[in-house]
Amino acid sequence: MTNLRGKILLLIISILICFLLGELVIRILTKSDLDGNIIFSGVQLKPYKLPLKETEGKIRNYSENENKSRLIFDRELGWSPHNNFIFADSMYIYRKNGVRSGSLTDTVLQQNSIRILLFGDSYMHGDEVKFERTIGNLLEELLKNQNLKAEVLNFAVSGYGIDQAYLRWEKVKQKFKPDIVLFGMQFENIKRNLNIIRPLYSTITEIPFSKPRFSVEHDQISLINNPSNSINDLIKVLSDISSWNFSNYETFYDQRNYDNNFFYNSRLISLISSVYSIILNEHNYYEQETGSSNLALKILNEFKLSVEEENGTFLIIHLPVKENFALSNILFNQLFYDQELIYEPMLNNIKDEFDTIETYEYLSSWEENNSNQELFLARHYSPTANQLIAERICEYLNLNYKNILEN
Repeated sequence: MTNLRGKILLLIISILICFLLGELVIRILTKSDLDGNIIFSGVQLKPYKLPLKETEGKIRNYSENENKSRLIFDRELGWSPHNNFIFADSMYIYRKNGVRSGSLTDTVLQQNSIRILLFGDSYMHGDEVKFERTIGNLLEELLKNQNLKAEVLNFAVSGYGIDQAYLRWEKVKQKFKPDIVLFGMQFENIKRNLNIIRPLYSTITEIPFSKPRFSVEHDQISLINNPSNSINDLIKVLSDISSWNFSNYETFYDQRNYDNNFFYNSRLISLISSVYSIILNEHNYYEQETGSSNLALKILNEFKLSVEEENGTFLIIHLPVKENFALSNILFNQLFYDQELIYEPMLNNIKDEFDTIETYEYLSSWEENNSNQELFLARHYSPTANQLIAERICEYLNLNYKNILEN
């Protein structure tokens, strides 16, 4: 009996020491922002603090440097590229209408050309690479190498959800009249559809704006928070968010995450709780018949119908992200959900309803004989990955839409 008690005591002491060491390590490695939010390796620890000071500072900085900002406030879209703008080191250049280009003097609307428009977020836009190495420009080069008169115009914007991409299409469709519209489906976009105030979605965002949001009413989508809150109103909204008339539509505001809890005095317990919530919610966003999936599919359907009304062809491109290729993520998804990708149910829904260009298998096959590090930069696609995706799109168009390419 004495030996058993000694072993139990030793076990308790060992657990306590591990807990204290874990608590110490996390306290050393965590950072805090201006509002007092504690962040560990990109994870915000509960209880959250509303991002008032952080957002106020970013808005002030934007107001003082708007002429130098590549993304500017847009009442209809939330934000949009700065027209006729060259960013530092010429990394990002935008012509009129916010088309990403290689120079301000590039021409558009060439006669008798195959016109392809790109929409999506930072992956389709080509964040982290110069224009020459983006998917759109590489695709245009591939088509021209086939002696086709092609024009690929990039309307993708960093940080966009599916909703903003669709609304951006609606603004430019009459002027550009494309033959083909390619929408880059990066599946995090499904969550962005549920967000209105960008700083509530991401604590580290450099986009301190709000955006429109669609909701499903009577099986149809309707637009709310349109036009978006002005930048001067945003702090007022955040300061009294529980009284805001759209608070029920802001999925990334949950008062329970802001309430104090005795156990959150431990950063280790707070981290475990925060990570658990992220993992649990992440899978739910992509399940069939959930509100987020339903909304995404309805927006995509409206997008497709609108393109077809302009006599264009609507295609979706599956754009996987860096985390999708991580072995730990793949094993986790296979173990707990019996699937390789966390969003696989939603991906299958989209493939059933829309003409979809698959790139994940294409990139995975290439990765088998090469390094995963060659596909991504800090976060976004490398020039190599952009080239592979452009080749996959070109191959798909040649196999399935030769009539459009040669028309």
